[in-house]
Amino acid sequence: MIQDSVLRIVLSDETLRELLPKDYIVYPTITFSAFHPDTQYIFCEERVIKNGLGSDWNSRILVWAYLNELTVDESLLLFDMETYKKLGYLDEWSNSTEELRRTFENCSLDYSQWIRGVQRDGQFMYGINHPMPAALTYLARQLADREFSSHVQSLREPNGDPKDYLSHIVWPVYPEIAEELGMEGDYHWRVGRKRANLHEFAQRCYQSWDLIGLRNLKITYVPDSVARDNVVLQPLVGRK
Repeated sequence: MIQDSVLRIVLSDETLRELLPKDYIVYPTITFSAFHPDTQYIFCEERVIKNGLGSDWNSRILVWAYLNELTVDESLLLFDMETYKKLGYLDEWSNSTEELRRTFENCSLDYSQWIRGVQRDGQFMYGINHPMPAALTYLARQLADREFSSHVQSLREPNGDPKDYLSHIVWPVYPEIAEELGMEGDYHWRVGRKRANLHEFAQRCYQSWDLIGLRNLKITYVPDSVARDNVVLQPLVGRK
């Protein structure tokens, strides 16, 4: 089996194409940012910059606030519905759905069937690129039904989740965004045994970035939204 995003890389290189097996099954890369649209990666010299709790996911808003020399308290004022609307966070459900549907179709899989299953419990992602076990279980079920239906009995509904060795890294669904999605939300981060509310998370991020002198580093953003953030966020500073 090979992930569709990996397959695109392989097919773009003549040497790598020769390594492909004769028969393989392509499956979708599950990325979905609607629950966590504020998540951003930042890199320096190909090294990922960690957040204050030690994981790779950073807050797009906090990174901007820090680099623009806002205090922690000033940065917290940006975490509200007005900011999220202007940054387009509330549009991410339709954006993510469109992209993932196209990915499923490219793999000859049924996105509608998959999303009906995973939506039963509401949130199905820990972060933008870390699906919960149920999301992978429903994908595996559909693949198995398609590839092996003539050899095995029809698979039952997923009953219980497989062990998830990354469940200790959880990015919250912000309350304002959660309300729009019809679910519960909070501002509570967890990385292993380290936990933080919004204020604590911002403080720890600032302290961590001070230690590495982030403002003096040449960094790369993924996704790169700096130009838009400057236009949207600067007018919101000091409004309260």
